[in-house]
Amino acid sequence: MEKMICPHCGKKFRYEEIKNIVSHTGKEMAIVCPYCDLIADRKVSHGYFVSTKIIEQN
Repeated sequence: MEKMICPHCGKKFRYEEIKNIVSHTGKEMAIVCPYCDLIADRKVSHGYFVSTKIIEQN
């Protein structure tokens, strides 16, 4: 899993690429922020991206 900071809301989240679900050529897929639901980035993928919130525990 990779980490990213959303350029819209400024919160840090994780994202993971899910590959080999369907056979298609690499294309640009959205990485959506799990906090504000806006597209934080786009990357070339052969699948899709799943993002999750990072829960801080004290």
